[in-house]
Amino acid sequence: MHEMKPLLFFIAYSVLITTGVAKFKISDVNIEVFQPKGLRISYQDEPGLELFAFHGQVNSQLDENEHGEISGEVTKPESNYWVIYKPDIELKIGDEVNYWIYVQHNRLGYRKDGVKFKVKEFKDFTTLKCVNSQTTVNGVASYCIGSLIFEENFDSFNESAWIKEQYIPTKGPNYEFNSYQSKFPSTYNGVLILQPSSKTTDAELRGTLDLSNGCTSTDPQECTYTHQRAFLLPPVDSAKVRTRFSFKYGKVEIRAKLPTGDWIVPEISLIPTAREEERKGTKIVIAYSRGNNNLESLVGLDIGGKLLFAGPTITPTEPSRSSKWVSVRQTEPFSAEFHTYSLTWKPGQIQASVDGNLIGTVEVHEHEFSSREFQLTLGVSVGGINDFPNGYVSSSTQKPWINKDPKQVKNFFEARNVWLPTWKSAEHSLNVDSMRIFAV
Repeated sequence: MHEMKPLLFFIAYSVLITTGVAKFKISDVNIEVFQPKGLRISYQDEPGLELFAFHGQVNSQLDENEHGEISGEVTKPESNYWVIYKPDIELKIGDEVNYWIYVQHNRLGYRKDGVKFKVKEFKDFTTLKCVNSQTTVNGVASYCIGSLIFEENFDSFNESAWIKEQYIPTKGPNYEFNSYQSKFPSTYNGVLILQPSSKTTDAELRGTLDLSNGCTSTDPQECTYTHQRAFLLPPVDSAKVRTRFSFKYGKVEIRAKLPTGDWIVPEISLIPTAREEERKGTKIVIAYSRGNNNLESLVGLDIGGKLLFAGPTITPTEPSRSSKWVSVRQTEPFSAEFHTYSLTWKPGQIQASVDGNLIGTVEVHEHEFSSREFQLTLGVSVGGINDFPNGYVSSSTQKPWINKDPKQVKNFFEARNVWLPTWKSAEHSLNVDSMRIFAV
């Protein structure tokens, strides 16, 4: 029989109480293994429960003070179960998980140690007793926790799942120096390619840009634009797509290679279904990293491609824009290779990871993000007024425009002999290999 060890509520749950007799009996957990990946641990709810934690190790012993390679805790149940779901865990028949569990009940904690689970079969989500999730898709809530609600491998461009954006961002909030045109997204060898293309002559920035045929904006000024004096046409054509469906709450996983090149920014975000809300700056950023390999302030602060951000935002301008973002820095630019970017959105909480490593967790106000569904968007923008602070230097070259200057587009384009060579062939595009969305 496994020993149950009562613990103090306010101290770490690895510290034991040596007095008192446990009056609470820990129930068994239900462990389910899926193909090709996925592990779900469920614990039946009952009155007085306040926390459930699981710590396991595959095919090796686990000391009582170790967290193990499979670990997690939850502080509230979902549909009468306390559920920990690990979509990236890959197990095979015969594998053995050694684990210990901890529950908090009426302000006391209890552990069960030395438990083993052997993988004998794989489960199918469709045959399981469903633990209802809080995820909704197009207003419908009928999904089990951990179930796959959308998958895309980009073997071809699926018109039924994606909308190709076509508009000119004259209404902000970023006023990027590019148009979005539906002819540019493409797929090749199972990869979605979103690549910006620069104009090369001054004459191309004059006249009228008419994108009304297929324009995805409801505002006529974003569909057709005529240059006026210093207000030139966008010097760059680019690409952006968004899902036809919308959802609220979920875990998004995207395997992508970010673009490299001066003044380029990838758009990998959740955006409100109403463009008016998007223009106000409301979105949830999954992965944000500038294309400049080095972008330094006068005091040496580098905010270039080695720095990755993620998190919620409700305003397009700094310092509020990034006040709830989490970040991670590495020695090489994130554009150097493919990475898996993950974001889990639950009521009141957003969690971001890269390659399975947690970047951080952010608490959010429910009224800001729970009242609507969001669409997923993938794209590439160039320049603008919010992504690149004034006074920064990119690899010894001064930023060529001042934000909100009437001549910002003109000054940017006139410096193309400096920044355009950094847009190397096949490297300045956002390449997306695959993506999945799970219910939570």
